[in-house]
Amino acid sequence: MKTKAQNPQNEIEVEKLLLQYNKLNEDYLILQNRNNQLLEFLGKAVHDLKNPVGLVQTFSSLLFEPTFEIGEEQKNKTLEMIYTSSKFAIEILNDLLDYARLESGKNEFRFEKSDLPELIKNVMETNGAFAESKNIRIRFYCELDIPQFSFDKTKLNQAFNHIIDNAIRYSPTDCILYIELYKYSTKVKVTITHKRADLPADEQVRFFDPFFKPSIKANGNEKSTHLGMAISKNIILAHKGSITFHYNRPENSVFEISLPLDEPIKIELCE
Repeated sequence: MKTKAQNPQNEIEVEKLLLQYNKLNEDYLILQNRNNQLLEFLGKAVHDLKNPVGLVQTFSSLLFEPTFEIGEEQKNKTLEMIYTSSKFAIEILNDLLDYARLESGKNEFRFEKSDLPELIKNVMETNGAFAESKNIRIRFYCELDIPQFSFDKTKLNQAFNHIIDNAIRYSPTDCILYIELYKYSTKVKVTITHKRADLPADEQVRFFDPFFKPSIKANGNEKSTHLGMAISKNIILAHKGSITFHYNRPENSVFEISLPLDEPIKIELCE
């Protein structure tokens, strides 16, 4: 009995359909995994919000009680706890809103020629008191010929503030944090080096993941969503730059940020 010869064109179409199906299945699994991570993260974020908001409610209601007697010292401690808790709650909400804006692509960037060394000095000054409270010294080394180039000052300030804040939080107290800024070919590079307890290899890979929280604790047991790292990465990528986190030796971690300088204007001479 004779069988009909298969049509090569049909085989090609079947292969194409199989490839499309496999690609769709892979995309679905990625989205499903990301959705699960998002749900887990939101659960943690809600839990993180619930605690400070609950503390604010509890302590403020006590202060309103006419029968509640409290000394001046205890009153100040209570007010400090209310302030700290509400501040943390606002930080969580701000991080969530900033990340949502960046992910949606609706965040506007305003590029203008600016001075990066000056911006980093300002960020260091902003974090100076926080570092001093932990007896952490910040040392800044900068090449003299760093040219001005176009970037969004507000956004890069936010990114470097998150990164330096993270470095301070996870450094051991009584140590030195080094920031170096130098020109490399057509780029400007910034390295932030500091001591940090070793992160497992799988956590280092996920360091800038928005749904990741490190297993190591901050030196003052401060709470954080760790969203600042994802926000910083998105901002730097929007500047066509790059950011990495790694250990150059045990307990010595390095943030390395690279940003492109403006391309020189090409002038064509008319004959």
